[in-house]
Amino acid sequence: MKKPLILLIFWAILLCGCKQDASTSKYYIVGYFPSYNARANADNCWWDITHVNLSFATINADGSINDANVRRSCVQVAPKAKENGVKMMVSLGGGGPKEEQDAFAAAILDDTARENIIRNVMALVKDLGLAGVDIDYEAWNYPQDYVDQLTPALEKLFTGFRKALGRKGLLSSAIAIYGLEKGGYSKATMESMDYMTIMAYDLTGWSDVMGPHSPFSYVRQGCELALEHGAKPEQIVVGVPFYGRGWHDLDITRMYGSNYARIVENNPGAENSNELTGETGKVEFWYDGFPAIDEKAAYIKENGFKGFMFWELTGDSPDPQKSLLKHMNKVLAQ
Repeated sequence: MKKPLILLIFWAILLCGCKQDASTSKYYIVGYFPSYNARANADNCWWDITHVNLSFATINADGSINDANVRRSCVQVAPKAKENGVKMMVSLGGGGPKEEQDAFAAAILDDTARENIIRNVMALVKDLGLAGVDIDYEAWNYPQDYVDQLTPALEKLFTGFRKALGRKGLLSSAIAIYGLEKGGYSKATMESMDYMTIMAYDLTGWSDVMGPHSPFSYVRQGCELALEHGAKPEQIVVGVPFYGRGWHDLDITRMYGSNYARIVENNPGAENSNELTGETGKVEFWYDGFPAIDEKAAYIKENGFKGFMFWELTGDSPDPQKSLLKHMNKVLAQ
């Protein structure tokens, strides 16, 4: 009876001494690596995450893909991902210029082009040894009758990828809240995903409305809409911004942005707030600091959601005491 006990102790010591694989975490922490950003450097990022999305491979109207940036980023990211047990995904689409959005929509609507997307992307997944595919479809600024045509076509894209990936490959999507509002995601589309990231940011900054662009109310709205459209709580990952938006002197024509790293570098103590005041003494800049992460983490835990997503890895502070990512992991672990 002594030998089994000795073996158990041996393995317990061995396992405790090993670095924990991020993929075994109870919660998902999903970060985007911006392949179009020449300043992006994998060595300057924290890697306390479970999944990294290489963004973006863009889609042409015939279903061919533009993946040069993703391939280049993969070379840089792969060593860090392997070292930290992080799953690499290719992200398709993104919130690029109108011509890219139109091409993606056109390809989804065409049966042949849609099959080309799946075939070309799966070849990329195999070639780079990726864990799966993230679909960041954001082209919803069309008349409702066009969206009504897109919805069943998008379903075919997702279910097609689900079949191609099998159950071992991962399928996720960055969900635009206004796409949910327009009814763009069918129940079958939702069911095809392993998880979905709710892009609960950019509420303001694109119109004549000033104020916080990622308030908690917007998170709740997006998650509730996803559940109404057939998502399960364990599929939902809450998206947060690693950047902020503001308006100089509250002038609607003078909107500006800054990533979180610059915010806390230029404003001591800013990590403990979600807003900055201007020379007028009024709040004119909003972002997610520790208080926002605390509130959203509590919401994730209370509702049995899967975790956090953020845009993007290079926007975090290099100071571990101010890092949003490290704080995010800390509050989820509590």
